[in-house]
Amino acid sequence: MQPIEPSSLPRLAAIWSAPDVTRLLPSRGKPISRSITEKSIRSFVEHWQSKGYGVWGVIENDTDFMVGYCGLRYLEEIDETEVLYGLDKAYWGRGIATQAAIAAVTYGFAHTNLQRIVGLSFPENAASRRVMEKAGLLYEKRIRVFGLDAVCYATERRTNAAKTDYERNYKKTVIDFFDGRTRYDNDVTVRRALPLLETVTLKPGQQVLDAATGTGIIAIAVAQAVGSTGSVIGVDFSAGMLQQARDKAQTLGLQNIKWIEADADYLDFEAERFDAIFCSSAIVYFKDIEKTLQSWHHWLRSEGVAVFSGWSEQSYPAPWIIESCERCGIELKNINTPTGTAERCTKLMQAAGFEEVAVEQQQLGTYRTVEQLSGWNGSWFHPHENPLSKVSEEQLQQVIADYHKSLKSKVTEAGVLCESLAYYVSGKKR
Repeated sequence: MQPIEPSSLPRLAAIWSAPDVTRLLPSRGKPISRSITEKSIRSFVEHWQSKGYGVWGVIENDTDFMVGYCGLRYLEEIDETEVLYGLDKAYWGRGIATQAAIAAVTYGFAHTNLQRIVGLSFPENAASRRVMEKAGLLYEKRIRVFGLDAVCYATERRTNAAKTDYERNYKKTVIDFFDGRTRYDNDVTVRRALPLLETVTLKPGQQVLDAATGTGIIAIAVAQAVGSTGSVIGVDFSAGMLQQARDKAQTLGLQNIKWIEADADYLDFEAERFDAIFCSSAIVYFKDIEKTLQSWHHWLRSEGVAVFSGWSEQSYPAPWIIESCERCGIELKNINTPTGTAERCTKLMQAAGFEEVAVEQQQLGTYRTVEQLSGWNGSWFHPHENPLSKVSEEQLQQVIADYHKSLKSKVTEAGVLCESLAYYVSGKKR
């Protein structure tokens, strides 16, 4: 197989002009014109450039003759990446489509950070459904797409499929929370992120990863620093956050950022890929911080730098919520504990193999009113456990009431002091 390119036009146009082929496509038997085929090829080429994966031509070994196509394509309408395939009718029934689909799915999980791949077919297309099943996809649901009824099959990256029920629910809660923050960027979120850049000297041409990129505050600033000869990958599992990032990058005309929607806990890059790795205020959401830092060390080139930021254990509102829970007989673990002191941050980096570890501190705390702090409704994030998810509604309301009561006891003339002690941690790979 080789990527579809403009020279593929004559063969693809011939394949898509055959009614026996197009009756299995959205055109439902109508030949696809040469001009539409040419437009499709342009979109395939652009897809390869923007996503790093795409559609191949299926080439006969002995003759170099293009007998069909197969590959991976992101469908914005359903926010999924599909495996697609099609062959010249003369090559049906030889197992070629199955081999090609297996190769495409294998490529998707081995060489990209796709966490999930779907396959779509008309319900009556038994042959296509068998291909998807042989490629490891399982029937999931009926779906309406492009105005047509279809069946959807799906498969997930093995590590993703191995998630516990708690991890799935925890991450869905986190995703829903951040998807709901449709206006994330403000003076506070930008001011607490940008100091990360002061710990690294970026140069044109460098390759950089921004893990848990959010709205791309760091990724966009880095992309501007490394210039058109460099590149940035921004990864996040919140589609809402990534859309804000894409919109900002498009407005700025930045072409050197690749946005990947994926769970950063399950990233898998080749060794010595990056010159720098950033993670702003998100490392505590990872389920295994030590393993994450070890992976970063593996992905960095010699002299590469990893940088992350975190918060002290006393940074609001976690300690106040924990205290209210304790008074109600519920024990909560602070999500900031692993990186909650400068010493712990240093030890984590050193244990992962980093040298010249430095920790800068900034107190970003402010005074707030009780009204500004009264929005807590019982939600809690922790990658390993959440006792609040198991209590009765009555117990939860008791905790919330205690929290609101405790806020009033913290009021001063200036308001309620909210500590926000940020740690900016950097380390180098030697």
